[in-house]
Amino acid sequence: MTNMDKLYEAVAARGPVCVGLDTDISYLPEGFAKAELTAGENIVRFNQAIVDATKAVAGCFKVQIAYYESLGLDGLNAYKKTLDYVKATGVPVIAVVGQIGQGFEEMYQQGLTAVFSINRAAQPFAESRFHAGENLALTMENIARLLAAGR
Repeated sequence: MTNMDKLYEAVAARGPVCVGLDTDISYLPEGFAKAELTAGENIVRFNQAIVDATKAVAGCFKVQIAYYESLGLDGLNAYKKTLDYVKATGVPVIAVVGQIGQGFEEMYQQGLTAVFSINRAAQPFAESRFHAGENLALTMENIARLLAAGR
């Protein structure tokens, strides 16, 4: 069974809801974060709570690595722990990235089911930033169509 088959199967079983785990520390409810934990550790706790609350109805979860990268190594550790937690539930995980480059296949070894690029073509940031909103909207529409097709 391919990763896309797993995604279609999950959507057929639980519906086309895609839960975003694009978590910034500012998104945590007041009083949720523990002072003795790092930002990344608090984000993992928050993501785990979201996963636990939604895994029965989620066709997939979505992560956008840029949120995690902004925290440096702490954020990348949070990203890995989030992927591991979701992977243990059996619910597919998709990633939305700015651009897919050489070696992206390794992302599948980390627990991702599918990777979607926002950029339509390789181009310098100075150019792509002017089309970011439009490109993100098109990517999200494509993901929604994919999820709907699996129903």
